Amino acid sequence: TVDPDPTVNYWKARLFEKSGRIAEAIELFRGVETNDAAGDLRAAAKREREFAEWRLDFEQRAGVKPRTTGTSTPKADPGSSDQ
Repeated sequence: TVDPDPTVNYWKARLFEKSGRIAEAIELFRGVETNDAAGDLRAAAKREREFAEWRLDFEQRAGVKPRTTGTSTPKADPGSSDQ
């Protein structure tokens, strides 16, 4: 969900990028980049978007599958008897 505050969107985009949700991050970075109220964040969002686009392209060329939410495998509890 896009927030009207560009600062919130910038940090949300950074979080998405770090968690592998690159395409979603790119869209949020674009929104910040074109928001006149974003001030200095516009330049930062542009740099981050350009890098995220490069990363997405690189990963696609390398055959890396994009991460999606909810796909992590839970680790066994070290104290459980299921090991």
